[in-house]
Amino acid sequence: MITIKVSAPAAPIIKELAMNLLQKKGRFEIPELKEYAEKSGYTFTQGQFAGALRSMLDNTAVVSTERGVYELNSTTDIISQDLKNQINQVLDQTLHSLRQLANVNLLEVDDSFMKEIRTLREVINAIESLKK
Repeated sequence: MITIKVSAPAAPIIKELAMNLLQKKGRFEIPELKEYAEKSGYTFTQGQFAGALRSMLDNTAVVSTERGVYELNSTTDIISQDLKNQINQVLDQTLHSLRQLANVNLLEVDDSFMKEIRTLREVINAIESLKK
């Protein structure tokens, strides 16, 4: 077997290997990840594994169900928290714009416009429920 000496940061490679293993098996223990890395031609230190796995836990895509056992987080699946944050920012901007549109003087609008305002309120409520 050829072992690859990695000069690039180890964390991205370890994370990719870990996600591949999770997608194949659904969970893994640290010795399995080390073996998988070695079979893939990589050798990493204990600290490199620990740092990469801690980073994966911080991103909430992966959870540690017990000491040394890792699984995909069923509440976030593979969607990263960063992507969720970006989506929520877009939803917040949309809500802000919709609320500005709905900010009218009610004494100056007719019944047909009131119907549109009610529809707008329903859209705002639907978007707010997406953020929960």
